[in-house]
This record gives sequence, C-alpha cells and structure tokens, in this order.
Amino acid sequence: MRSSKETKVKAVTESIVVDNDRQLGTVEGKVRAVVRMIEGVNYIYNDWTKANIDLDKVPTPCVVFIQPSSGNFDVHNGKARDMPDCAIAFLDRTVHDDDAVSEDCVVERMKRLALRFIDAVNKSGYFEPIHGNVKYQVPIDTTDSINSGIIIEPVLKETTGQALCMTNPRR
Repeated sequence: MRSSKETKVKAVTESIVVDNDRQLGTVEGKVRAVVRMIEGVNYIYNDWTKANIDLDKVPTPCVVFIQPSSGNFDVHNGKARDMPDCAIAFLDRTVHDDDAVSEDCVVERMKRLALRFIDAVNKSGYFEPIHGNVKYQVPIDTTDSINSGIIIEPVLKETTGQALCMTNPRR
C-alpha cells in the first residue's frame, strides 16, 4: 500500500518531436516532404516486412523509406542533428519472369527516379547535400511483390536538428 506522500510517475510514451504544418521534426517527415515534391510517385514508410505488404496495395512507382534501425547523432553547439542509417528503395512493377531487357528498363527508370529524389533532397534544405558516390543495389528477392528497381543508402544529415535544452517533457 502506498503512503499518501508517494506519487505516481507517468511514463512518457509520445514523441517530443512531431511533424506539423510549421515544422518537420523527424527525418521521416522530411523525407516524406521531399518525396511529395516529385510528381507521380507514391510513398511508403515502414520496415521491410510491412512495406512488402504495402507494396501490393500502393500504386507504383513508389519510394520506400525503410524504417532505420540505427544511426548517429551529430551533437554540436547545443543541437543534435540526426543521421539515421537509411535505406531508400525506388520500385516499380515488373512482369514476372520477364526478360532481362524489360527488367533493365525498369531498373534504369528507377535509377532516374533516385536521381530526381537526390536532386529534391539537395534543393529541400532539410539535409546536407548528397554528393560524391552514392552506392545502389538492385533488390533480388527483397519483396514478395513483383517489383524491380534500386535501393540506395544515402547519408541524410539534418541541417537544423533539435535543441538539446528542451523543456521538461514530463509536464
């Protein structure tokens, strides 16, 4: 039995950093905003397992931002800039058992979409510019859906970040 002087401690379960109309507070929100700048493209944010299910429902071409499982913080001058280890897929439907030439056309089209995405990221101001070598891979048996394209793993380093001195989140 608790004494009258004991207090209950409430757990903080909601994020302090949220996306809203005035501020994009998360890397995912910023990536979503960048994808919205590209006409005719849909967007999925999920882990690979759930994105695999979503790919059957969402029209392609599609940009799939895979939920980062790790990353780094760049802490400097009272701010922390998030740098998650990102995997971003650019996928479009393909015909099952199609020939290599048709498959290559889809892959080349998704390479061009990835370059449009990189250009939009660089123009957005949300992240430091992506430059230099950007490695890509063609996903083989990554999804159950019949899609093809490429996956890139860019370093997305926020330009602004979050202040380290925040008000008490438990209020």
